[in-house]
Amino acid sequence: MINTHVEFCQGKLGKLFCIRRTPKNSLGNVIFLQPLFESANINRHVYTQSAILNYHACITSIIYDHYGTGDSEGELIDTNILLWQQDLVVHIQQIKKQSHLPIVIVAFSSATLLLTRAIIELVDHVQLWQPEFSGKRVVKQLKRISLISGEKKQKASAEYIEIAGYLMKSNLLETLGDLHFSIEKDMLNKLACFDVVEASDAPLSPSRQSAVNSLLQLGSYQRIIDHKYWQAAKLVLPKRFLTATSEALIRVIRNE
Repeated sequence: MINTHVEFCQGKLGKLFCIRRTPKNSLGNVIFLQPLFESANINRHVYTQSAILNYHACITSIIYDHYGTGDSEGELIDTNILLWQQDLVVHIQQIKKQSHLPIVIVAFSSATLLLTRAIIELVDHVQLWQPEFSGKRVVKQLKRISLISGEKKQKASAEYIEIAGYLMKSNLLETLGDLHFSIEKDMLNKLACFDVVEASDAPLSPSRQSAVNSLLQLGSYQRIIDHKYWQAAKLVLPKRFLTATSEALIRVIRNE
């Protein structure tokens, strides 16, 4: 039986819905950082399965909803990127107060954009899953979804904007569009990147090649042949991807 606690933990501004799985004789901690908007719903079952795999390897896991999203307090119109980053720091600090065990962050897709140098310095390792390096790209995807769904184009000067079914302050979208995650040399020893591909000979795009080149040279970038589950019409578990990422995380926690 898995020791699971569902609770509301205190964030910077309000209570955050949190699922914590704590094994006996825990060897370390992993924080699953939720991606933004619909990606969080698409990825939720994969984070859950990864947390269970890690639990059986004696690793404590935390999955929480950002303030103003999911089952956490607040509304999306009440939040911003900085607050989400501050909440992540609060979680890290709370873990450090209770334990000296290693801390790993797992970030899928747009969750990568919430990571800063200061946050990465607080933890032992960061595992990037299919990372999104450009906030502009995320905003373009939202606008494309909005266009397809027939939403009316809104004034750029409006205080609030509804896009892809989400009502938010316009400056949240502007801030997101300005975000960019770049892999710097002094971060390399803390990062590992995993992409899903459907064929081993699938070429890397020039922008992707440029973004992960330094990790490639260190052997910290892997492409796993599996289902692109976030594009699937129904729930799909990427078993090979989950196995590879969990095994890598376990090696980091055990310092192997």
